[in-house]
Amino acid sequence: MVGRASLFVALAAFMAGCGSTVIVGGQGGEGGGVATGAVGSTGTGSIGTGSIGTGSSEPDPLAGTSQAHPPTGVWTMSVQYGAVGEPVSPTIPLQVEFRPDGKAYRWICAGAPSDGSYTTECIAPARSECMVGSIAWDGARWKFEFPTLEQQFTVPEMGRIAPDGSGHLLLSYINPTYSGALFQRIGAPATGPDSCVP
Repeated sequence: MVGRASLFVALAAFMAGCGSTVIVGGQGGEGGGVATGAVGSTGTGSIGTGSIGTGSSEPDPLAGTSQAHPPTGVWTMSVQYGAVGEPVSPTIPLQVEFRPDGKAYRWICAGAPSDGSYTTECIAPARSECMVGSIAWDGARWKFEFPTLEQQFTVPEMGRIAPDGSGHLLLSYINPTYSGALFQRIGAPATGPDSCVP
């Protein structure tokens, strides 16, 4: 479990990231031709094209910190934050998967505990409310995009992926009615067919 000091550092990093967003259009860049078009950009870039890292099963302590360290893997929500950054209880059993090819999946684990203690990847039949999207490096940070999520609610900060400095990720508005959530990595990304289907 993340310590209290780490949560404050994570929250500070998350809140600091809620300022302006650098939007870079076009494609290319170092590290295998990652698309650099930002989520919501009016540029010509496309989200989730090219290769963005390896499918290693080893967790990357620098995941999400730079283009060279993509946030690939399966992640589970451990802390959910309200509008002012305060932890909210219960925490929904939400998981995301970010793949090296830029694909992203989001699902709820049916029947899992809602206290942030669910630390295993739930089996495919238990995955509900599936969303399919993408992740990309926008020139300044990693961002996720789930079109179905954006139909429910959208704010400029939605989609930001911020590392907390201890191997966890803060995902901005991954649950649209809350400001963000802290996720811990629980596995390597899958390969092959979709991890879930809407």
